Amino acid sequence: MSNVKTGFLYYNSDTDRFKDIRIKRLKKDLGCDGFAVYEYLLNEIYRVQGCFLVWDESTAFDVAEYWGLKESKVNEIVRYCCAVGLFDKALLSNGNILTSPSIQSRYVEMCIRAKRKEIKIPEEYNIIPEECRIVLEEYLKKQEVCRNSIKVYIKKPPKGGKESDLNPIILDKPIQECYEELSSNSSWIESVVMNKRASGHLELNLESFQEYLKLFFDKLQNEGETHKSPKDGMAHFSRWLDIELNKPKPDIYKMENEELLASLSDRNGSYYKFLTYIQNYAPYCFSNMRMPSEKEALIIRDKYGDAAFKKALRTLEGRVDIRSKWDVFYYAILKQFEYMNNGS
Repeated sequence: MSNVKTGFLYYNSDTDRFKDIRIKRLKKDLGCDGFAVYEYLLNEIYRVQGCFLVWDESTAFDVAEYWGLKESKVNEIVRYCCAVGLFDKALLSNGNILTSPSIQSRYVEMCIRAKRKEIKIPEEYNIIPEECRIVLEEYLKKQEVCRNSIKVYIKKPPKGGKESDLNPIILDKPIQECYEELSSNSSWIESVVMNKRASGHLELNLESFQEYLKLFFDKLQNEGETHKSPKDGMAHFSRWLDIELNKPKPDIYKMENEELLASLSDRNGSYYKFLTYIQNYAPYCFSNMRMPSEKEALIIRDKYGDAAFKKALRTLEGRVDIRSKWDVFYYAILKQFEYMNNGS
């Protein structure tokens, strides 16, 4: 059985969803808890199966545990969502399934945008609107035509020959066309980002991925490449990305900060000690972030105290996904204080 991708790494949200009368009723009658649970479930639908979610005791527990609610409250919210039409009431009652026509329509739309070869909604849960069904059927017909075309026009190499004996235009595409195809291949992009993040490169996201992809194809063009097959492009880019992500980050502020510290060495005051502490206990921050001014250092010390500062510094130094977002130490620390205060 083929491994068909169903869920998504991310999905879009309508900016006018707060104008939806169903959302307004949910918020009015069940408060922020109601909206939070609905958004959580919507996320899980698109993340796991893409167009539906099995509603059982385990799922109810997960939602309740995440938001710190009672399971009875979560079940009440789900029933209310069905009552106002955010989920299909019949499918929940008869099959413990959370979905809706709009959810399935968006699923089809996202699959088409991602150029997925297979789009499947289980027949027993299929409630997509007729207009969306027509769009889906047309898309699948085009996919079938493309598959048949590939079978007709891609020939095997001559007997005794090699694959390289084939006309390279059949296998390759102009470099810009190859780039455009890869940059719009959402399914492949999601898979690469997810795998690289799982390997520890938490700084990589969908936006930075596109930046890396553009740099890679610029590099190919600068090296004189004019054609490349999408398949080779994916493999070559993945190897190149591994190298780029594993490169040591440049110490862009190290010299500047060392000069600042050296200029204060004869004073041996609180500001000098402040910067020395950062240099000794947070070398990444010291080398890659612009240090705070003496006035900013005083604000940090007087407003938050040494203990809170040291805790925020340890977090900032140890978390790659946080520190890589900042090059100004002062604002990074203030943001970390904000996270600490919100979480307490």
